[in-house]
Amino acid sequence: MNRYLSVLVLLLIPFILSAENTIDTIKSKQKNDVVSVKMRLNSPMIEEDFISNITASVGGTNVFDFLASPFVRRKPTIKFKFKNLTKKDTFDVVLTHNTGKQEQQNFTIHKSRKMSKIHTSKIETKLDNNAVWKASTVDSAIKELYGVSNIKTKIIKEQICRFYSSIPIHIKSDTYYKSISIFQDANPRSAVAIFNIPKNQIIDYEIFIEMKKDGIITSVFENKDGELFKELQPVVVSGTISHLSCHGNQLINDM
Repeated sequence: MNRYLSVLVLLLIPFILSAENTIDTIKSKQKNDVVSVKMRLNSPMIEEDFISNITASVGGTNVFDFLASPFVRRKPTIKFKFKNLTKKDTFDVVLTHNTGKQEQQNFTIHKSRKMSKIHTSKIETKLDNNAVWKASTVDSAIKELYGVSNIKTKIIKEQICRFYSSIPIHIKSDTYYKSISIFQDANPRSAVAIFNIPKNQIIDYEIFIEMKKDGIITSVFENKDGELFKELQPVVVSGTISHLSCHGNQLINDM
């Protein structure tokens, strides 16, 4: 009986350890000087408890800076890439919670895409509230962030159909932008995420967000000269009458 109990404890250890860390799993791979990262966060992403900021750095140089709202998907998976021009084989991730608590974690950069060992230290900090996250319309959120709301539309993308809790956002660009911001008009507050992009870094990000009803995702791009452009992405979600008209039964779950 004791032998079976010991085996059960050993099987539960990975789940116990993952529950203690906000980063549930993280995988990294470096090819040439480009590091690809995929991490899953153990966060409910609700107003009372969510990750509001994620930064990554190599040798003290910032390579990723992401600001989030509770409308990013529960237990989110986030993918990003960065240039590692140093010879260092580790990178640091700092997670800031909406409560102000911070976690600093160090990870190994692998040559193959495998799980990194988690080393965690916790520090306390104070987080200021920002009016951007409180804005109830897309235009007002954009104005709070950039000072203007009248922005030239770059492109209107084709409508996509998804489950409300799993709407994919994939941002990739060969053109450098200082910041890229995500907004939507289906939830009570419009701002979803902000990428502050370090110089000479790769723009290739992937997140999933939640929308409670049909709406439009607005992405705002700020170039190096401060000029603003936006893209519009119509979205139809499950549970609405209009999703039945989606072409080719596009309604899929991107879990």
